[in-house]
Amino acid sequence: VKLHHWLIVTVNLNYSGDFNRTILSKANKGIANNIKTIRKSKGLSQVQMEKFGFDLRNYQRIESGSHSPSLFTLFKIAEAFNIELSDLLKKPS
Repeated sequence: VKLHHWLIVTVNLNYSGDFNRTILSKANKGIANNIKTIRKSKGLSQVQMEKFGFDLRNYQRIESGSHSPSLFTLFKIAEAFNIELSDLLKKPS
């Protein structure tokens, strides 16, 4: 992942509102779907992600969309897949 290609957007969310929780949930699901799709396209299983330093249960939570990955974790996933970080953040076409 090339650092000069990073686009980092900081969003200030008020987690007490249902609307903002809905936005965050949709974002998590979209990122999770991208991660799962890319992993499968690379011919990798969730178990194989352990060789890149991921705890299996935590990785499964990320792919299910039930956990919000940190920027660092997204960077590690992009590195493992040999893709740009922005590929994980794209809206599905």
